[in-house]
Amino acid sequence: MSADALAELQRLGRKSRDCFVVEPARTGVGGVDPLGLRQINFDLMNEVFPGLNNVARQIRPFTLVTWAWRRTIDLARERREKLPVSAHEDFVARVEVAFVWSMLQIYDQGDLELPGKQVVATRWGEANRITFGDDDWKEFVKARRNSTALTAAINYGPGLRALRLLVDDANQPGVRVPGPKTDGMLDAFEARIAPMLGHRVFNVRGECTLKRGTAEEWAEHWDIDEVLDEERTTFRKRLMGGLASPQRRSGFELLSGVFDEEQEESVTRAAMCDGGDAAAAQRWHRVQVRQAFRLALESLFEWMTGEIGGGILDTGALATRLLEAAGGKTDGTAMEWLKSLVPEELSAVGAMESLEATFATRAGLERAALTALAVALTMPEELQDGSHRQERLPLRRARDDLDRLASETPLAFLHHIVEQWIIAQHTYWSVGRGLADARAGAKRILRLRLVLEPGGWRVTRGGGSNRMPRPTPDRLRTAVSLAIQSGLIEG
Repeated sequence: MSADALAELQRLGRKSRDCFVVEPARTGVGGVDPLGLRQINFDLMNEVFPGLNNVARQIRPFTLVTWAWRRTIDLARERREKLPVSAHEDFVARVEVAFVWSMLQIYDQGDLELPGKQVVATRWGEANRITFGDDDWKEFVKARRNSTALTAAINYGPGLRALRLLVDDANQPGVRVPGPKTDGMLDAFEARIAPMLGHRVFNVRGECTLKRGTAEEWAEHWDIDEVLDEERTTFRKRLMGGLASPQRRSGFELLSGVFDEEQEESVTRAAMCDGGDAAAAQRWHRVQVRQAFRLALESLFEWMTGEIGGGILDTGALATRLLEAAGGKTDGTAMEWLKSLVPEELSAVGAMESLEATFATRAGLERAALTALAVALTMPEELQDGSHRQERLPLRRARDDLDRLASETPLAFLHHIVEQWIIAQHTYWSVGRGLADARAGAKRILRLRLVLEPGGWRVTRGGGSNRMPRPTPDRLRTAVSLAIQSGLIEG
C-alpha cells in the first residue's frame, strides 16, 4: 500500500467515531502481459532490429526532436544564457506539441501515426489557441513526459539515442545535442520551415501563444509525409550504412532481400526466416518461435478464464477439458501426443496465423493454441530463445519440463502446463507487479485474474474477459516503414 493511501486511512480513522460505509475501490483491470513473458520477446527483437520499437515508425518526428534540441541550445549560446535542463526540455516540448497540433489540422486523427495525438486532440481539439509556459502548460508537460511525449521512453526516445541522432552533451548532464552527421538533415529541415521561424514559439522561453490558423498554415511546411532527401540520406546511413550497428544492418539487409510491396506481411515475415544472411535469419526465426510460444500460452489463459466463467474449476478439470477439445493421439505419451498436433511443415508464423484466425469465434481455439505451443516446443535448440531469464519462462526451461514429462500421459503434461506455465506464471507476475506499484504509489491496477478457492480456481471480479491476446508486434512494420521512407526498399 502506498504511503499516501495509508496516511489517508489513518486520517479517516482518527476522524471517525463509528463504523461507516466506504466508497467502492476504483481499480483498473490490467492484462497487457498477464504471464510476464513479454521481456524475452523484446530481448530477441533487439538482436534483429536494435534501436527500433513498435511506435517510432516515421522519420519526421526524429528530425523534429533533433532539430528542436539544436534550436534551444543555439538560442542559449547566442544569448549567453546558462539554462537548466528543464528549460531546454520545455522548449522541445513546445515544438513537439505545436507539430502534433499542426498535423491534426490537416489529418484525421485515425490517419496520423503520432504518439500523443489523442491527448493533444482531447485538450486542444476545439481550442482556438494553445498557450505555452503558463501553469496549465507546465502541468501538462509534467504529465506527458514519460507517456505521450515524442521523446518518452515508450515512443521516439530510445530510437533517438540508439540511432545516434541525439547524444549526451559533455558539458551539461541531461542536455542532448545532435549526433554525428546530422547537420545536413537539420539544415535542410530548418530551410524548409524558415517561414515559420520568426514566431515566438521558436524564440522565447516565457509565455507565448499559438493560434489555430497559424498551426494550420505551418502544416504544409513540416508535413509528416513530406520527407526530405537529406532525411532519407541520414537514415540510410543509420539503418544500413556506416553508422548502423552490425545487427541492425544485417536485419535491414534481410528485410530488403525478401520484401515485396505486393505480398502480405505474413509472407515477408515467413520469408525472413529463411532468407539472406543465415545468422540474421536465425535471429529473426527465434523471434517468431518465441512469439508463437507466448501467444499460445496467453490464448490458453484467456480460454481458461472463459471456461471458469462465474464458477469454479480445478486444475484437473481444466486440463481434461483442454485435452478433450484439442484431440490428437491421446492414448500415447505426452511427446507423441504433442507431435501429433503439428501438421507437416507448419511454421511458427503459420501456427500463429491459424491461432489468430480462431479468435473471432473461438471455435477450435484450444487445438490451435496447443498446436502453436507444440510447434515452438519441437523447434531445434538453435531456434529456442536462449534466455537466462528463468522467471520469464524461457523456451529452454519449458523444453526441459517437456523432456522430463515426455513419457507421461498427455493429461499429466497438460496439468503441468495449466498449473505451472500459466497459473503460476500469472500469479507470480500479477502479485509482483501489484506490490511494486503499491510501493511506488503508481496506478492501482488489478492484474490478478485467478484466485484459489477450496474447490478450485475462480476468476476475480473484473477478471473475466472477452478479449484475446495478440503477438507483441515484432517491429517488422516499423522496419518496413522506415526502410520505405529512407528509400532502402520500394513500397
